[in-house]
Amino acid sequence: MSLPCEKTLVHTGSHWGIYDVEVANNRVVGVRAFDKDPSPSRMIHTMPSAVHAASRIARPMVRQGWLKHGVHSNRAGRGVEPFVAVPWDEVLDLVAAELKRVRDAHGNAAIYASSGWASAGVFHNAPTQLYRFLNGFGGFVSQVTNYSFGAATVIVPRIVGSMDPVASAVTSWPTIAKHTRLMVLFGGLPPKNTEVNMGGVGRHEAGDWLTHVRQAGVAFVNVSPLRDDVAESLGAEWLPLRPNTDVALMLGLAHTLIAENLHDRVFLETYTVGF
Repeated sequence: MSLPCEKTLVHTGSHWGIYDVEVANNRVVGVRAFDKDPSPSRMIHTMPSAVHAASRIARPMVRQGWLKHGVHSNRAGRGVEPFVAVPWDEVLDLVAAELKRVRDAHGNAAIYASSGWASAGVFHNAPTQLYRFLNGFGGFVSQVTNYSFGAATVIVPRIVGSMDPVASAVTSWPTIAKHTRLMVLFGGLPPKNTEVNMGGVGRHEAGDWLTHVRQAGVAFVNVSPLRDDVAESLGAEWLPLRPNTDVALMLGLAHTLIAENLHDRVFLETYTVGF
């Protein structure tokens, strides 16, 4: 008869917030929410099953043909050939040799490194470490804009002069509650999205603030193919539209505002240039 193993608590955090991980026998067996978080994300409770999922890749894997023939392998094997588990020491040598080969033959401009969120803290996330490593190797080609708000980085500065509306501080919840009458949500405001923050978050407060804003008399309109892109408690009017037609709708709304003289001329003349 085996005795129960004592659990160890490890205080940690991720995009979904701060929490304590329960560890027993070197396995994650549970998660405890941060006691100062009023609305902790439900996603943290998937950690034990995610960490120990059978589908997780626990060792480095190399495509069989490439492992045998290296750069001279048949590229047709991609997506077809099985992958082979390789010891860390061996795979590190393979990666180092390939990086050196590419740099010597084509220069550092032939090495591309993309970004991504991963799921760790800002310092330990995968892109930060990858960029630091490749910069030490002589440099690399990075991406232009990003996959999250890439279109905004191209058009927003040409409309409002900077990226501040997207990348800087936005209107605070108290200001919205006090001065807003109608809040139009393109793509909605899914509750699950408010649980995630790239740099992590100690207190999830968006849900409480949305309730406060609603109680202050603000009306909501959800412009989205999905009705549940906003919390049901907001009582949002749902305007379903076909996917990828949101810009056409925005242009139509702008045209109607001007054609029917519904826009605020005084505001535009006072606060904008070139309207």
